Amino acid sequence: MGEGTINGLLDELLQTRVLNKEEMEKIKHENATVMDKTRALLDSVVRKGARACEICITYICEEDSYLAETLGLSAAPQAVQDNPAMPTSSSPEGR
Repeated sequence: MGEGTINGLLDELLQTRVLNKEEMEKIKHENATVMDKTRALLDSVVRKGARACEICITYICEEDSYLAETLGLSAAPQAVQDNPAMPTSSSPEGR
């Protein structure tokens, strides 16, 4: 995920109230590399639940089709539930 995608996604997650300003700033400024920012961002989104994951996936599908295709993502709501990489509340790994 590139810096532009991360910044755009952070803005989207702030606008949709998935993240607050403090969480967004922490991800931006406490992680030195793009990889670290991506990891922190995705960890935060997963902890927020299925709706947050859906917003994240939809943004990636709309704004970075190459990344979405590489990750096998679909903007359909069912994609969050069907993707084994996304933990759900019913699985022990998702807690």
